[in-house]
Amino acid sequence: MGQKLSNKRQKTTPQDDLQCTSSSTSDNGHLISPTLYRASSPGDDNLFNSCSNQDLDTLQRSVTSIPDDLMIEILSRLPVKSLLKFRCVSKSLLALISSPDFIRTHVRKNNENMNHRVICCVHCDEFGGSDLKEFPLKSALNEPVTRATDIDYPKGYDKIGSFKIVGSCNGLVCVTFPKKRSKNGELGVLLWNPSMKKYRKLPKFDTKLNSTIWHSWFVACGYGYDESNDDYKVVAMLSVRYRQPEGVTMKEDTVTKMYSRKTHTWKEIENLKDGIPINELGYFASGRLHWLTSTTMPRRFHTKHNIHSYALVSETEGDLKIVSIDLESKMFGVVEYPEHEKSNSYCALGIAGGRLCLVRTYESRVMDISVMKEYGVRESWTKVASVNYPEHIVAKLYRQPFCWQNNGGHMLKLEKFLVLYDSEDDSIRFPIIGNFGLVRWVDTYVESLVLP
Repeated sequence: MGQKLSNKRQKTTPQDDLQCTSSSTSDNGHLISPTLYRASSPGDDNLFNSCSNQDLDTLQRSVTSIPDDLMIEILSRLPVKSLLKFRCVSKSLLALISSPDFIRTHVRKNNENMNHRVICCVHCDEFGGSDLKEFPLKSALNEPVTRATDIDYPKGYDKIGSFKIVGSCNGLVCVTFPKKRSKNGELGVLLWNPSMKKYRKLPKFDTKLNSTIWHSWFVACGYGYDESNDDYKVVAMLSVRYRQPEGVTMKEDTVTKMYSRKTHTWKEIENLKDGIPINELGYFASGRLHWLTSTTMPRRFHTKHNIHSYALVSETEGDLKIVSIDLESKMFGVVEYPEHEKSNSYCALGIAGGRLCLVRTYESRVMDISVMKEYGVRESWTKVASVNYPEHIVAKLYRQPFCWQNNGGHMLKLEKFLVLYDSEDDSIRFPIIGNFGLVRWVDTYVESLVLP
């Protein structure tokens, strides 16, 4: 921590072009907070040219006088925007803040402190366009009024109508978007850190499927973190149906691949055998991605003229299973379904408090949420809520418990609305969120320094 601060600026990226204008110190000379601002232009080579030598000396002494463990404790509680500025103070701070250990500590503290932000794709026009919005989860849970802020799309992907939020892990958000002039339902995929405004476009999902005679397609996609290998992975299943003569059953081909951030490549893996995924998104819990599947229900395929709105699945319609894929071993498995009598309810998966959950809704406008408290143990399925929902919410349309906290702060997506659920009296209310709208896709993320 004791390297001398140099006035000579090292080469940085435009995101790192920051300028120090002042610093505040306590009576004993320790740093309280340097005031840092973005440089007037990316080409400014004098990073600290507006700081006097005395300012720089004071800044350096303040940094070096703080013990390393205390410095880590302080910095790990700061937002990403502040940390990006502090990287410019000295080489030693740059090395500390950029170290893998510090990045993991920062993410862990944000998760422990529930410093989550809600990120949404919100309808913005009648032509299918969407805006990206975000707001602090704690504000929505605890304040009477919350205001959402606009987020810039990753450069070059403005207001794409089918921009989908697949999932979020450690501050990295996975999103998909339709590729232009795609003939077989092929999607583009990004890993994106909204806090750092950085993203990585994944390589082309290359297949040998014959796209010249395609009729319809289906894509299932999931995203999660392989902790054993410290790797972020995406699993995609692309199925294509081919045109056949009238009266002949359509032929279907499927390709399943897994993307690794470490290798930045897709690798083909074994296809799913226990039924077919019913919905697009896989849900990540306990190191695995999960889909609800059926062996008897027809898959909801996309066609040129019919883009389906994914709904919940009736238990009476098909032989439902919960299928998982282990991100480390790449092996598929089956999670046992909770024991209960099948009824005229509609089912979907979700994540509640980091655990796998099953949502069952009824025409009587009741929604039951069950959580698997001990992963892989069928007997641990426990009903944690029974929610009465308003009349204007359609039972068959998709709902998602995307935020479920032990302290009673629960947020759900019902159709195109966000609602807050109070577990003490089983009531729901619609939060007042300014600068908002009808929700297409939603998830939560924490600020982090994890690079895509």
